[in-house]
Amino acid sequence: AYSPDTVVKLGLDNDFGYAAFGTPQRITSVSVGFRSALNTQWSVNGQVGYTRYNYTTTLERDGFYSGQIGTTYGYSKVLTFTVAYAYNEDSSNLATATFKNNILSAAVSLRE
Repeated sequence: AYSPDTVVKLGLDNDFGYAAFGTPQRITSVSVGFRSALNTQWSVNGQVGYTRYNYTTTLERDGFYSGQIGTTYGYSKVLTFTVAYAYNEDSSNLATATFKNNILSAAVSLRE
């Protein structure tokens, strides 16, 4: 549900960069994410995105899909607990570059 404590962000990008081994690439991406405070202690967040990698000196083309959902519980002003799930999928025209992964993470933050 939308409330004044909800933030929605849209990301659009069209840029050039380099892959891990120096291969030049054109990178185009779109994403949308949100963070919403449910009350003074609980918040939820999520994001979905798509990035297209066009390698300019090879025939490789990758489509990278990502999604994430998480929640944070603020026990106090100095102690928070976070749990998140992320799904990533890289669909490439090269079979050896295609992958899917699922990541479940948990964190405890202590601030002074």
